[in-house]
Amino acid sequence: MERYVHSFGASFAVAVLLTAFVFAIKAVFPELEEWSEELFGHAWLYMGVLALVVFVGLGLSPVRLTASSRGLATLVAGAAVIAGVVIAVAAAVAAFG
Repeated sequence: MERYVHSFGASFAVAVLLTAFVFAIKAVFPELEEWSEELFGHAWLYMGVLALVVFVGLGLSPVRLTASSRGLATLVAGAAVIAGVVIAVAAAVAAFG
């Protein structure tokens, strides 16, 4: 069970960072959002599918990025903070740039 806790913790961190960086790219390049809306019918659909595939795919694999539960909590919290900063910067660049 602990193996899956670590795997899904790491997959959460990767999925959150991936989603944040894709959002940042979409915020800087609006034509990507238009293209994704035309291709998928909704501009956010592919991001949800991408995040879900990464989360479940890495979660079910035997990935262990940290040796302790404290390290895993630090990894997850760090990924959430970095993702928040990336999204805030991308939104600011899109709004004021």
